[in-house]
Order: sequence, then structure tokens, then C-alpha cells
Amino acid sequence: MADEITAFGRKVEGITQARARTDALTLSQMYPEIRARAFAVQGIDDFAQLKRIQDKVAELSVGGKWNELRDSIADELGGDTAGARRHAETVLRTNGFQAYGAARWKAQQARKDVFPYLKYVTMDDGRVRDSHAQLDGVILPIDDPFWENHYPPWGFNCRCMAVQMSEAGLEDEREAGEGDLWNPASRDHYVATYKARDETNQYQFRPGSLEIDVRSLAQAKGRTPADMEQFGKMMEGRKIGTGEFGADGKEIETNVREWLFQPVRREYTEKLIELESKDGNEHAFAVDSWTGEEKGYVPGTRSQVDLRHVPVHNEQSLSVFHNHPGGNYRLSPADVIGSMRPDVKELTAVSATGWMQVRATARSEQMKTTLREWRRRFEAAGSNPVEFELLKLEWLNWLAKQTQYGYFEISRGGTDLI
Repeated sequence: MADEITAFGRKVEGITQARARTDALTLSQMYPEIRARAFAVQGIDDFAQLKRIQDKVAELSVGGKWNELRDSIADELGGDTAGARRHAETVLRTNGFQAYGAARWKAQQARKDVFPYLKYVTMDDGRVRDSHAQLDGVILPIDDPFWENHYPPWGFNCRCMAVQMSEAGLEDEREAGEGDLWNPASRDHYVATYKARDETNQYQFRPGSLEIDVRSLAQAKGRTPADMEQFGKMMEGRKIGTGEFGADGKEIETNVREWLFQPVRREYTEKLIELESKDGNEHAFAVDSWTGEEKGYVPGTRSQVDLRHVPVHNEQSLSVFHNHPGGNYRLSPADVIGSMRPDVKELTAVSATGWMQVRATARSEQMKTTLREWRRRFEAAGSNPVEFELLKLEWLNWLAKQTQYGYFEISRGGTDLI
């Protein structure tokens, strides 16, 4: 049993240490919802200090004593004062409990076939806020969407827990009057009652992921598309650690806007692959690059999708996703031509094996003419397999050179196609 507890603690420690991190300047420019997920502490401008605090939070899961860790973090935050201790307590609870919750959720998901229900349990004392106290004893299926936003901890300093139970355990709880299995109407009534408060809540926790979705930021009350565009452009220049490390031992970085957009990319990649599995055709979706809002869908044929049918949007504000059937995600001349539309920020070709993205940094008529000639050559070579394969290699070499010259930015991920 002790070994199991230690192993679970190490999972929690790993999740704590894997939180995306950034510097204090970037943090100060982030929307409040992102700050807890980015794991940093307001008022600190020393990255090394942020890392030390993160390491102390991780100690909690492998046997660290709460008061000692709190006091140690308080020292980092400003010394032995009541304010520093309160701040340290919040840091410890928020980040330590979220990591614990994420690890617990993962373990519960792994055994939900035997224990398909979760029961919400509070500490049942005078410190439990009303919205959480209303949930004490509530039971719902583990896959109910309610848990996406209400799995503990789902507020600052939340001390609640979700206890897993079997069908037999559910019946025992109900017979003993210790649990209340909510129906959808009860659940929806609770959500509606606290909707206004939840819309302004700056604390966010999704148990299945430590990511945050740009769409949830865009939906905050009072936040406009113009606000999101201004924020997104600023965050493109700000680096954030991913919590993953390369072969050289260094943490892999991305920019904050990319990090926030990852759930959007994943969702539309999955949509395209699902559509392809049904009809074998190409399809395209266009979403707003700053808010993640879907702006258009274009169906295609087995060999092409006409990106000219993507609705026109504001300048360089569309992210276009489309699939290449058969496992081929190599950018085609038509893809690169599509990326040169004035309103397209980036275009991503996806397949079940990977993706390739292009951003046009130079949009001259001469370049468009050259790309149209490439497209014509591919159409002419279509009936000759050997010529077609040689042309593909020539095309990729040409595209790589144009990228080196600064005409395009290209990124990719997945199985090597060459």
C-alpha cells in the first residue's frame, strides 16, 4: 500500500512539474484565467525563483509537510508575514491540489468500467462556500459533462473531493440517505443557478488536461474579438515552457498563442479524420485565428477541396484546416496558394499520420504565378506515377528553399513522408 501511495505521489509530482511555465513579464500580460495554468506567481520577476516555488509545490505529493512547504514558499514570496503566508497557502493549494486532482481523475478514468459513478464530497465545515456545499453528496456518472467544470478543485482553495463508486456502492449510498443521484434536470438547474458567477470565475481547472482553450477566454463576459486579436498578437511573441523536454534535456518552448490554440487544432484534426473515414473525401474548416470560432466549412472531392469557397474574413485572421486522404499530409501547391489569401493566417494539411502547416510571409503576384505553374505541372503529371513521384521531391525541395529565403514559415509533425 505504501508503495502504491508513493507511486501515485510521483504521478502528482510529475503533473506539477509539467505545468507550462513562463516569465513574469509574459505573465503580467496574460488574461487572469491563464495564470494558474501557466504556474507562476504574480509579483515575481525571477524565473529561477518561480522554478524553486514549483519544485516546492511538487514536494507536497511525495511526503512534504504542508506547513514547512508553505513557510518555505512564503519566504520566497516576501518573508515571514501574514500576507506572504496567505499567498503561499493559495499557491500551495491551487497548484498542488490541481495536480493531485488531475492524477486522481486519470486513475478514476482507468477503472470507470467497474466504478462508473463519482460522488461529490465537501469538508462539511464552516469554510465551505455555498456553491460547493450545494453539491455535497451529489452523485453523477463519471462521464457526465458536469465534471468537466466541477471536478474538485474547481475554485481557489477548494478542498472538496470526488469519490468513485460502483453500481452496488451507489445503491448503498442511496439507501443510507448519504447520496443523491442527480438527473439531468437537477444538474442543469444547478448550472443555471450559478451561471452568472461561473462566467466571471477566473479560476479554471479541467481534470483531463492542464491546457486552456482560447475559446474559453474569448467567451468571457465583456471580452471582444478585437480584444482577443490584440491579445493573440502580443502573445505570439511570448514564450512559454511546455513541460516537455527534448533529447538535449532542455524544456521545449512554444509561444502562448500556439499553446492556447492547441485544443482547437486537435479538435479540427479529429473532425477532418472522422469525415474522411466516412466518405474518403477532402474537407476544409476555417476558424478565427484569435477566438477559435468556426467561420466556415467546405466539402470537397477525393482529390481536392476548393479553398476559394472558404468565406472571406478579416486580414490574416483565418486558420484553415483540411485533410489529405490516404495518410498524405504533404503540402500541395493548391494548399500554399490558399495560404496566400489576404485573410488566411495559416493553413494546415492533416492526415491520420501527421500534419504540415504553412504561413505565407510574402504574398506577391509573382509568387502566386509560380505556385499556379507548380499546380499545372502536378495536374499534367497525374497520369504518370514515376513522373509524379519525382515532381513531388522537386516540389518539396523548392518549397524548403523558399522557406529558407523567408517567403514561407512551415512546421510539421508526424511520420516522415520522404
